[in-house]
Amino acid sequence: MTEIITAAGGLVFSTIAGKTRVLIIHRPRYDDWSFPKGKHDDGESDEKAALREIREETEVSGRIVSRLADVIYMTPKNNLKRVTYFGVRAIERPEFQPNAEVDRIEWMSNYEAKKRLTYEHDRELLKTASLRRLDATGHVHLIRHAAAGDRSRWSGDDHDRPLTKKGLLQASAIAGALEPRLASSVLSSPSVRCMETARPLAERLGLAVNTAAFLQEGSEGQEFFDFVKSKPREEIVMVSHGDVIPAIIDRLRRRGVPLASRSTEGPLDRKKGSNWMLTTRNGNVVSGEYIPPPEV
Repeated sequence: MTEIITAAGGLVFSTIAGKTRVLIIHRPRYDDWSFPKGKHDDGESDEKAALREIREETEVSGRIVSRLADVIYMTPKNNLKRVTYFGVRAIERPEFQPNAEVDRIEWMSNYEAKKRLTYEHDRELLKTASLRRLDATGHVHLIRHAAAGDRSRWSGDDHDRPLTKKGLLQASAIAGALEPRLASSVLSSPSVRCMETARPLAERLGLAVNTAAFLQEGSEGQEFFDFVKSKPREEIVMVSHGDVIPAIIDRLRRRGVPLASRSTEGPLDRKKGSNWMLTTRNGNVVSGEYIPPPEV
């Protein structure tokens, strides 16, 4: 059986002059119009491959909003190819400079792009994806602080308890995992262990770590939902505690928000260094997925 060529790409969108526009590219080698995409580098995830290819082909830096579809088709050389596509919000749109693969890019309306695209599978992808829905989507990464040792063995003020060596490694791994998502803000409980968990990511992104009272221990996240509602479409990272996060997740569960888990220990797990990735739409949380701590 012929091996399937795998690649990743993006349906990249941006608001231009008040209108949602989608990015398409022209490849002189094939004289076609399509979406930016390309094959994986060794060991590269679908998400990283898609963002890298978009940046290399168009110079646009983007943020993944949603996984869209796997598109399978035959190449001109009769090879089977599978492309994993993501909805990607453009964050930076520098002036385009033609390169070896792409000589033109265009930002078009949905209607214009459908007429310009060369391939039916690209037109079908655009037809099935709702640009309005993608544009309304954001994410909150609700992270419990990394390993900070046993509270009972810390002699000082618990507010000042720092991360352990394992915790520092976890914080670095969390930063590596979340850096490609290009968060717009990083928030933390004022506690040292939370600030130290948030700092490596903030430094990679060139952001400050802002403290939020609703993330501190004992607050039960009372103002969490008001804050998220005020930040629609954004990618936000928050670092908090083992009492606050379950309280927020329990409120979501009681509201009927679908919750999933990548852990075998159940959707309400709350281990140190874990991440509840919450998807928002127009500032309202519509789903959540538990991601276990990184292995370090």
